[in-house]
Amino acid sequence: MFRPLGWAKTLAVGSSSVLAITPVPVLMLMLIRGRLRPERANPISRVTQAIYLPILKFCLRHRWLTIVVNLIFLLVTFPLATRLGSQFMPAHFEGSTLYMPTALPDISIVQAKVLLHSRIVFFAAFRKLPAYSARWADRTVPPTMHHWIFMSAMD
Repeated sequence: MFRPLGWAKTLAVGSSSVLAITPVPVLMLMLIRGRLRPERANPISRVTQAIYLPILKFCLRHRWLTIVVNLIFLLVTFPLATRLGSQFMPAHFEGSTLYMPTALPDISIVQAKVLLHSRIVFFAAFRKLPAYSARWADRTVPPTMHHWIFMSAMD
């Protein structure tokens, strides 16, 4: 489940990097016409430089203090990172599938129950499907949303 996501992210970042250094400079020369403003005349650049330059100068003057403060923050985050559970990502094993259909927004509770029951009957007809759980998403969402999780067997 996560392998395709990892490949998609990696290929997107790699492709954008290649595009940024090959055709983009050529296209800039071809498409940007007229006189460009210098950085000092651009109000956005002036504001960001007014914020960034004093911080940069302070950090360069006090190098060791900057390094020590960053190391302290890094050391403080390690214990916090070990306490993170899986609350941000539900446990899914490779091969598990989440099926979450939606219905029209004006569906009644009775129609939603009939729809949920018909999908349960439909999936129960497949004997080769792994164990699944079907339920309403939770009480905070409308009755148009329910989901199934088809769990693959753990190896």
